[in-house]
Amino acid sequence: MRNLTGWQAFRGVSLVSACLLSACMLRPEGFERDTGASTNPTLFRNLAELPEKPPAPPAEAIDQAVQSLTADRATTEAAADMLRREPFVTPAPPPPRSEF
Repeated sequence: MRNLTGWQAFRGVSLVSACLLSACMLRPEGFERDTGASTNPTLFRNLAELPEKPPAPPAEAIDQAVQSLTADRATTEAAADMLRREPFVTPAPPPPRSEF
């Protein structure tokens, strides 16, 4: 790779920039340029139409879910420990390829 002079580097960067900008100007037929102005104004929901906040679940249900998740975590940790203690068995190599 040869060293470029400042002028050659400038010309190269200018050429690449011009190509990229011209590619941005091309667009498929049927696509309109976005002018930034929307023809439809933004509509906001009427706050009076929002549904009421759902009731909180009872404390018993929350406690039951916590206990269930704690038990699941303990079971998962025990299974992971058991898998870590098992020796790794290297699988047998595949049989040789037969030629047809």
